Formats: sequence, C-alpha cells, structure tokens
Amino acid sequence: MAAIPRLPPAAEHRLLKTVCGLPPWLLRRLFGRPIEIEGQTLAPDIQALLGMAKLAGSESFTEGVPVETARRNRLLEAEVVAERPPLPMVRVEKVEIPGPAGTIAARRYVPHGAPSESAPLLVYYHGGGWVIGDLDTHDAPCRFLAAHSGVQLLAIDYRLAPEHPSRPPPRRLRRLRLGQRKRSGAWLRPGPDRRRRRQRRRQLRRSRLAARPRRGASAARDADADLSRHHR
Repeated sequence: MAAIPRLPPAAEHRLLKTVCGLPPWLLRRLFGRPIEIEGQTLAPDIQALLGMAKLAGSESFTEGVPVETARRNRLLEAEVVAERPPLPMVRVEKVEIPGPAGTIAARRYVPHGAPSESAPLLVYYHGGGWVIGDLDTHDAPCRFLAAHSGVQLLAIDYRLAPEHPSRPPPRRLRRLRLGQRKRSGAWLRPGPDRRRRRQRRRQLRRSRLAARPRRGASAARDADADLSRHHR
C-alpha cells in the first residue's frame, strides 16, 4: 500500500488531534483492536497514532532506513505530535556536564510552581535505541513531565551510535547524576530526605562491620573447641 502524502507539521498535528479524539469504539473500527501484550492493552488513541504513522510511511532505522533519514523522520514526528503552543516553563536553560570523554550537553526544565532549589530532580534519558533522538525530539515530553510532576527535569543528550560504537556503561551514566553536583550547581544537591537515608545506610554498614570481628572471634573459639575434642 502506497504511503499517503505528508502534510505540513501544523496540519498533521490538527489531523492527528482530531482522529485521536474520536470515541474509542470508533477508533477500534477504524484501526482494529488494540494490541495486547502480557495482559496490558494499548490505548485506542495510541493505536490510532501508530496506524496513522504507518499510513504516512514513517519508518525507523529498525526497518532498514539509513540512520540520518530515521533521525530526520523522528524530528518531523516530534514537530507533529508536540503540544501547541509548548507548555510554558519558568525557564529552560542549557547545561554542560563534564564527562569522561568530553562535555555532555543537557537541558534543564524548571516548571511553574516548582519547589525551592533543593527540590527533587528528575533525570531524563530519551528513547531511540541509542541511535536516534536528541533534546529537540523529546522537548515536548520533557515539558509535559516537568509540568505535571512539579519538579525540575534534567534531559541528557547522551552520545549516540554509530558515531560512538558502544553505549556508555552504566557506571558512566551514574557519574552524570548527582556525582557532578559540585561542578554543575547547587540545584543538583540531594534533598534532606535523601541525605537522611544515606546517613542511615552508613550507620547500618558501620554497625555490621563492627559486629564482624566478634563473629570471627566466636567462630575461631568454636573451631578450637571442636579440634580439642577431636584430639581427645
């Protein structure tokens, strides 16, 4: 089946909004029964969104499309489905995080009504199979999460394949979290609840370590007693 012609992003946005707003029973008639996997059923409007993307011929690199083409398609899709106008923030600012292989770009979202500078921070790694996607393709989801969670959000523009053959190991991703708080600003510091939990964990570890020598000495005494009984 030939793909339907693409419309300007604003026109496609209005079309998708109209179609996805139809009653669920009508969406099921138009796009079939929603996918069900392991007892979880896909929402009818998302099923319709996937069906419209298939009709438009939207393909990704998993279907043999070159990476650059898949990236352009993903950016176009992001423009189509993004909120209009974008959800307002108090500020959206560029952040640079020192990393083991150079500076890593990030974007900080501060929503309206967010608590003080010591508020929780949500760190966001966008999807895309480690190959496609960037800060711009996921700007709308980040704004949505920040606005509806009421906390600040930090989106990470991590390195992608194939330019970088292997993804960063988990330990490097962990270094992008609060470990860089001294360089990146006070707003990355853990809150008081997190500090109290860390302190309790340290105290528990100290108490366990303090108890180990006593257990070792007791085990040695028991072994000596068993050995003396054996020689008798």
